[in-house]
Amino acid sequence: MKINPESALALENRGGVHRVLKHYALALIDLDKVLKINSESVFALANRGAVHRILENYNQALIDLDKALRIDPKNVIALGNRSIIRF
Repeated sequence: MKINPESALALENRGGVHRVLKHYALALIDLDKVLKINSESVFALANRGAVHRILENYNQALIDLDKALRIDPKNVIALGNRSIIRF
C-alpha cells in the first residue's frame, strides 16, 4: 500500500492493522513515525504501548500508555493494556 509519508492518519491506521495482525515490528515503525509527526496522538501512543506490552518491553509500554491516559483518561486500549502490566 502506498501512503503519504506525511499522513499521520494513514500511518496510524496501518500501524493499528499491523498490531492486530501481529506484525509488531512493522507496527512500531508506523507508530513511531506518527509520534514524530504528532507526539500526542493517543491512538499511536496506546497502540505502541500495546505492542511494547505484548513484546514484554514493560517500561516502554508504561511510558506510552501512561502518556496516552494523561491525554485521554478513558482510552480503552490504553486502560486495558495498562491494567495487564503489574509492577
